[in-house]
Amino acid sequence: MNTVLLSGYAKLPSNITSSKLYDTLVIVVTVDLKSGVILESDCSLSTNLSRKFVSELINGYNLNGGIEALIRRFEKQWYGSTRKAIITAIKTIYEKYNEAVV
Repeated sequence: MNTVLLSGYAKLPSNITSSKLYDTLVIVVTVDLKSGVILESDCSLSTNLSRKFVSELINGYNLNGGIEALIRRFEKQWYGSTRKAIITAIKTIYEKYNEAVV
């Protein structure tokens, strides 16, 4: 099996609904180590729509090309208060991915 599960965490802004439920945002992804493609993702945001949108932006992304393009997706398409936390969590996932492929 060449699939790994990776997670990234980031502090949520204190003035949003998700922070009332969770102190921290978590994004979890499964990645095919052979191809570098993110197969599935989930996160701890409070609404189904926001979780679905995060997954739509992340799923299918190939980590072998770096994360700059993925971060740009969020900078261009995510105007919620959690953008900075999402990008931080993605950076952590990428660091863990690089550890896993060694």
